[in-house]
Amino acid sequence: MNSVASTFNPARLNDQIIESLYATAWGKGLKLKRERKARVNWLYRKHKDDKPSLALADKLETCKPNSRCKSPACPECGYAARQLLTPTGWQQDCVREHRPS
Repeated sequence: MNSVASTFNPARLNDQIIESLYATAWGKGLKLKRERKARVNWLYRKHKDDKPSLALADKLETCKPNSRCKSPACPECGYAARQLLTPTGWQQDCVREHRPS
């Protein structure tokens, strides 16, 4: 096993997702919040006898600013994780400019 693979710990990603990566309340943020609430309602309605699904619904329901669930199933937290992991064109240009020759 190589040393790079052995040091990877996916739990560390959650610590990198900070509040500033989340969509704002207007526009995209409002849409993601509605999606999360719809997902919670769907889980409660369709999986009312499944304890893991109900636990997920409870976790998603408690997601709010400064107290995020950081679950990949949460539209708001998933969006923030994508913001963290997806470089923008501007960031790529900066990396190219500062790359050693």
